[in-house]
Amino acid sequence: LTLAYLDPTYIYHNLYDSNHLNAIASLEVDLAIRPSLSLHGQFALDQFQLPNETSTIANALAGLVNLSYSWEKQGFWTASAEVATTDPTMYRREGIDFLVARGLHNNGNPVIIDYLGYQYGSDSQVFALSLAYDNLTNLKLLLSTTLHRQGEVDYLTSHNTADDNDLQPNKKGPAPYGPTVKETLVVGIKCTYTPTWEKNISFFSQIDWIGRRTYTKATKSGSDHRSDLQLSLGCSFTF
Repeated sequence: LTLAYLDPTYIYHNLYDSNHLNAIASLEVDLAIRPSLSLHGQFALDQFQLPNETSTIANALAGLVNLSYSWEKQGFWTASAEVATTDPTMYRREGIDFLVARGLHNNGNPVIIDYLGYQYGSDSQVFALSLAYDNLTNLKLLLSTTLHRQGEVDYLTSHNTADDNDLQPNKKGPAPYGPTVKETLVVGIKCTYTPTWEKNISFFSQIDWIGRRTYTKATKSGSDHRSDLQLSLGCSFTF
């Protein structure tokens, strides 16, 4: 047994078999500022270099803050605002990345790649606003707006400047990393309705407008503008 395991700062460093294991230190806080007003915060530390250290490994930090307010008026309303950021090397390590392959119902092909953690993954800035309504009987509504700013480092991009994932992650934050940023704006309305004549049936509908562009930092301009409108309808029966 190496004495490194007894070091109190051990959790902040990859002193073990980093090809197969990783440790993240996290802090989560829920604070009731006043009745109906709450603050939620999360902080995660995957890698951190002290000022006197000379390693080229980039820091890997992530943070999220959510402020929400609720009130009653012919039902319950909740308004919330959220900001989140993840460093380029969050979830990224030499030799292994912390991703999961999720197969679909058609025999697992195609496969969707997800991060083992925050849904937007590494090298991201996310700003979100939402307004939710629940009449506590048969109707739920949600109006939401989300802006996702994705830097150069996603799960298809190397975390090393030499484009070699067998080398240590050295693309430093904060996000977004690189000369260009992929920006995605999603504005949506979601509704769930349960008819009074049949409590076991629920109807679902959602409409989203999705706008995308590429933002260039040097010129502070956008290009490659695209947009899409998506409509989803569904029905569920519970027994």
